[in-house]
Amino acid sequence: MDYSDVRNLISYSIKELQDLIDKKRDDYAVIRLVDPEECREVVINDDGNFEYGTSCYKLWGSCSHCKNCTSFRACRTNCEQDRREKLGEQPVSVRSIPVRIHSDDTESPVGTDYFYTLELIREISDDKQSENSPAHSQESIPGRTSNSNPEHPENSSEISPKRTSDNENYLLLHDMLTGCANGDGIRLIIRHALQENLDQNYVMVLTDIRRFSIINDLYGKHRANQLLIHFADILRKAYPGAPIGRIRADQFVLFIKEDQYDPDRLESLFVDLEAEEGKVIKHIHVHAGVLRVGEKEHELPVATLIDRANLAIQSAKESEKLHVIEFSQKMLHDMLQEQFVISNFQTSLEKGEFQIFLQPKVRLDGSLAGAEALTRWIRPDGQILSPAVFIPPLEKSDLITSLDFYICHQVVRKLDSWKGTILEHCPISVNISPKDAYYIEVADLLEQLCEEYQVPKELLHVEITETGLIETLDSNINVIQQLKNRGFQVEIDDFGKGLSSLNMLQHIDADILKIDMGFLHNTSNEDRRNIILESVIQMSRRLGMEPLTEGVETEEQAMALHDMGCYLYQGFYYSKPIPIPEFEKHCMNRKAAFGKAHG
Repeated sequence: MDYSDVRNLISYSIKELQDLIDKKRDDYAVIRLVDPEECREVVINDDGNFEYGTSCYKLWGSCSHCKNCTSFRACRTNCEQDRREKLGEQPVSVRSIPVRIHSDDTESPVGTDYFYTLELIREISDDKQSENSPAHSQESIPGRTSNSNPEHPENSSEISPKRTSDNENYLLLHDMLTGCANGDGIRLIIRHALQENLDQNYVMVLTDIRRFSIINDLYGKHRANQLLIHFADILRKAYPGAPIGRIRADQFVLFIKEDQYDPDRLESLFVDLEAEEGKVIKHIHVHAGVLRVGEKEHELPVATLIDRANLAIQSAKESEKLHVIEFSQKMLHDMLQEQFVISNFQTSLEKGEFQIFLQPKVRLDGSLAGAEALTRWIRPDGQILSPAVFIPPLEKSDLITSLDFYICHQVVRKLDSWKGTILEHCPISVNISPKDAYYIEVADLLEQLCEEYQVPKELLHVEITETGLIETLDSNINVIQQLKNRGFQVEIDDFGKGLSSLNMLQHIDADILKIDMGFLHNTSNEDRRNIILESVIQMSRRLGMEPLTEGVETEEQAMALHDMGCYLYQGFYYSKPIPIPEFEKHCMNRKAAFGKAHG
């Protein structure tokens, strides 16, 4: 039998694979593509894309054939595998060949590789079958005890090597340290459970030991392994017979029926473990991400279910108190949004989709005192994304420096274009991320830009948020001092949001203190609010910083702030952030002033 043309399927396109399958169709009883990790057939739809079909073991009429799944072996070993089998009453040979298929995915700049197994099933005569066929025992599939019901693989995730005649399969599907299923094994067990029990709702619990790598380093590998074994035993005793898998160093998956799930019980298990292990291992903490698996989730790949449970874990990761958190669709939305921002950022930046809006800084009468540059991401379809959408992912991925440098460059160019106009002396402030100091010399860069365009440095103000200052106070103190030494004006933004605001001020020598609008929110005791606000304004002046209050929404607020000694304002009462052409058009009218009170 010649398989040479199939063996060369190192990387085929979807069309090339389809052509090969069509060409070979007449030579075999069955040719199909399967995803062994998900126990699903994979079909090529009319659009030329992959989609999941039925459970792959349904061809054989029973999931018990999975105990000797050559397709799974082929996928994990990257080598061809074959076996003899019966399709109904007909003896057949099964050849499983790992293949890689390259898709020109329009959402990905480099396309996407899929790794599946091609099954070639050919009928053979009875004499060949009797001569070469291996014995076909009726023992339970790997991943279940020998007394489990073979049609219900969710009953248990464990098996003793002594109970199986296929020790190699055992090694492929089990974690030797804890005796639980490994990542491959638990995915197979969960997939069988979902396919065989369509009306049953489940709960997936993904656990994570916080900073496990540090435990490994401080207490040694042997002690860390003891912790993992103990943790697995606790889950076994609490949920006897439930599938348990260790999928990563310190991550376990527990798969239980919905009526078995009790968050308080799970919480108490983790608290008891922390108390017991805490006698030796200090500061141990367990997180658990919980995913409810209902009818809609039955058809999702198990890997996707695990990813969603992991999203819930990430939400609890930094908490010292939170143990159990359930997945929500908002977590998925936020994750997809974050991925969109990161994957599209560089191309969108090059296309000029990030545009500057200006929000005026004004005096009581609405006359212009300056402007703040705020970034908006304007997509090709006209959709405007606010900074709240794209700034956090860019900060998290360390891409924020590229955006900050781009905005600073655009602002300096705009200041240059205003020479000789009524806006010639209008300063613009730019926001700088605390992370910028890790990648660039902020003061040097801004000075070079101003020298290149011959723009006075006092016209380029630099804003740093109070919360960002607190996070990396020492490095930011140096950055602020360098900026002031070069002649730049420094503004502390969002003062009042952080919990250490007053402590920070004793270290920071800035020019302007922007007071957060939270001081102006409605409160049950306005007198106390006003006392605090006036004290901050007067303290700012005594520290040599000009106060500017953000979020002014009414004329009454502006008047009250003026009486307290604050003479600079920002807020929707005067103007929302507006595109630069609109800002320029308004300012070119010498009689124009910002604010509702002035038309």
